[in-house]
Amino acid sequence: MEIKLQIKEVKDELVLFNSEAEIETYCLTKTIDFSKLMNFLLKDELKNTFLIDQVPENTNSQQEKLISLIKEILKEYGSRVSAYNEFVKNSK
Repeated sequence: MEIKLQIKEVKDELVLFNSEAEIETYCLTKTIDFSKLMNFLLKDELKNTFLIDQVPENTNSQQEKLISLIKEILKEYGSRVSAYNEFVKNSK
């Protein structure tokens, strides 16, 4: 199942949300380690793929790079979900 996520700008920070709650807040002046995003994906246990369907309109180049990194992480996770599903399918 594909789940849509949103990135919103809140007080000079980018915040990643799913439909239920905030996943992680990113401040460009602090260290970013994606730990909450990784925990969110680990809890999903390779069941879903994720897509960013909403981003802020007026982003600067640093914010664009961060959004691109988040999208790349989600894309890589999605490829692992597909590989796992293929493995399960072929194991039957």
